[in-house]
Amino acid sequence: MDQATEQIQARLHKRDSQGRPVSLITGQETLEELRNLIIQFSQACPAKQTHFQCPFFIIGTLSYASLTKLVNNFPREACLDLFQMEWNCRSQAMAPCSSAHQGNPP
Repeated sequence: MDQATEQIQARLHKRDSQGRPVSLITGQETLEELRNLIIQFSQACPAKQTHFQCPFFIIGTLSYASLTKLVNNFPREACLDLFQMEWNCRSQAMAPCSSAHQGNPP
């Protein structure tokens, strides 16, 4: 396992002071690094999970050629947005289920 993969694995299990998962990226990655991570995560979740709402799972359904062509045209902001969506998905997956009608009788 290379150093970048080890760092990602460590960040997958890290929590902030409120117990929420931290982002998989630091924000200091180059555009090329972000694109490579997106391609890697789209091919296989580093947490070995499948969340159908995860943006990496969704774009991972593309063929490799389509995936790489798409991702390699992403600007930095689009890459950062994908990681934000992934973080949102991972944060929600850890939250307990709640009813929309909780406290309100049907």
